[in-house]
Amino acid sequence: MPDNQPMPSKNDSTPVDDKDKSSPTSVPVSEESGGRFSKLFKDRGWQFYVIGGIGGVIAILLLILIVAILIGWIAGKTSDTASVVAIVRDLFIILLTLEGILIGVALIVLIVQLANLVNILQNEIQPIVDSAQEAVSTVKGTAEFMSKNVTTPAIKASSYIAGARALLREVSGINRATKASQKAAAPSESEPTPK
Repeated sequence: MPDNQPMPSKNDSTPVDDKDKSSPTSVPVSEESGGRFSKLFKDRGWQFYVIGGIGGVIAILLLILIVAILIGWIAGKTSDTASVVAIVRDLFIILLTLEGILIGVALIVLIVQLANLVNILQNEIQPIVDSAQEAVSTVKGTAEFMSKNVTTPAIKASSYIAGARALLREVSGINRATKASQKAAAPSESEPTPK
């Protein structure tokens, strides 16, 4: 058992599992395979998907051509080129119709999602923006109030106190200097002059 795990108490009624659930060795196989699959496509750039899409379209077109040739061969109409082209044309018409239906469904989904986005913007984000603007104006008002009623008077009082200290320091310096000069002058006046 690792040192950083607490020892189970005797009163615990839950069984102690030898393996820690969060250890990397106990990862289920399904998550591990999903991790490999996501790693395979996570590191791909957009070029990979473009090339894959073009390759997929070409493969679908070749598959349609092969299916058309097989259908014509089975029906016995591959003797002339016009019948093969007609079969390919019919398959493309069917494919384009299915694609049109798919695009129509995608447009309907897009319109529904756009309506949901507009709804979210109007009903959820706008109140958040309004409350943020209200908070900013409150903070601005508080800062102005603090500046006007607390900070400015405190700065003025601090400057007056600093000025008074400097004045007292200078006055006491002048007083000491005059006392020192008086003491220096007093002994010379009290000495008797020799005759």
